[in-house]
Amino acid sequence: MLIGSISARTWTDTKGRTIEAEIVSANETGVIVDLKGVKTEILLKTLSDEDKVFVSGWIAGHAGGKSEDGAAAPDTAVSMLGIELVKGGKVTIVEKDLPRDVISKYSEERGRPSQLRLGIALPKGFDPTKPQWVFWVSVTVFNDSNRQSGNLGVIREFAQTGVDAGWVVIAVDTDLGNPRWDDREADGGRDQAVQLEAITLLRKTWPAIGSWTFVCGGHGGGGKASFFRAGHLTAGKLNVKGLYLSRSDQELTEKAVEETEIRDSQLGKMDVWYSHVKTESGKPVPYVLFVEKKLKQNGYKTVRLENCEGGEELDKEDFTKALDWFADSTGKP
Repeated sequence: MLIGSISARTWTDTKGRTIEAEIVSANETGVIVDLKGVKTEILLKTLSDEDKVFVSGWIAGHAGGKSEDGAAAPDTAVSMLGIELVKGGKVTIVEKDLPRDVISKYSEERGRPSQLRLGIALPKGFDPTKPQWVFWVSVTVFNDSNRQSGNLGVIREFAQTGVDAGWVVIAVDTDLGNPRWDDREADGGRDQAVQLEAITLLRKTWPAIGSWTFVCGGHGGGGKASFFRAGHLTAGKLNVKGLYLSRSDQELTEKAVEETEIRDSQLGKMDVWYSHVKTESGKPVPYVLFVEKKLKQNGYKTVRLENCEGGEELDKEDFTKALDWFADSTGKP
């Protein structure tokens, strides 16, 4: 049981009833709150999804606090290539030279990158020796300006929300921007080569990465790119458990298979959260139903269709619910 400074908030149970109380401590099964001066235990299974996510993030954020015997819990600094990584939501970008065989996959006409750029945000209490949940961000590629801003151009949209839920958040680019030239077509292995280089760096830094669990996702066109990303991570022998597709209008499994050779048996282990914009009728628009049908035909383990808020920005409430669902559906450590 982790113990930290108190924090007043409204708690809601599964029946919609609320109380005002201050959190005192929490673990994987329950939370103890100060309710008008009385220490009261609440089982997590009786709380709303929002409260469960809050408790999960609170535990991750207080892993460096004190255990119930009063001893200080370790919260050591972590680094990559000599760069200290800040915990708590800030994105740190680490750069390294790309090997020649990766650079040679790119044409001189469109530009050859020379460096890998890996962006990473870590939750408080992050311990790389223990199993972690990781969200790997992708962004759409529809013009040169968008490609130059790359995946790192959107990682901050996901970082704080993901870290608050106890997740590591990662995005990968080159010094020229997005490793992909187009998120609608297979790209000849360029993107995969860069992503595998990032995985190699992560594995050298944290050998326990094999015990971590990964979800790939993005908003809009970033969802489309995530089909390829899941294949890249699987090729890198990482444990990919799902896709987060926020307002994606295409299903690109077949093209991802062409690029990465991901197998049906691997797709069958992945869950998919597919969120679409609310309509006045409450019914999904036709393309949403088509994408859902294709997802099911391609053999994903579970496909969950959800409403989300419209607009160009990520619906962070939807994203938070999705992270909680992935953790619940696949057994978060």
